[in-house]
Amino acid sequence: MLSSTCAASGNHHYSTDQFYSPVLWLLYGAWMMAIQYADYGADNNGVNFTELKRTLQENRLQTILFGLPAYLLLTIPGINLFVMPVSVAGGTRFWVEHLKR
Repeated sequence: MLSSTCAASGNHHYSTDQFYSPVLWLLYGAWMMAIQYADYGADNNGVNFTELKRTLQENRLQTILFGLPAYLLLTIPGINLFVMPVSVAGGTRFWVEHLKR
């Protein structure tokens, strides 16, 4: 009843949450994938999680740009089986070439 009343009155106010939420979830998912896959290389080098997180925060744009393709490709059935091992290798390479000090 409420939605028909709003539609009839021409009141089409959308919450900003409906616009920003998908973008924020996408960035969060990319961030989580970057942490997940960069952790393999960091762990092999004896870096604890706190140090890994700090290093990734210092390189935020690179981190998001690494995690975003992995996050998006993991949503595709079948392809996700190949993306996981490639992402582990990519995360290790990302750590060694871009983040390791």
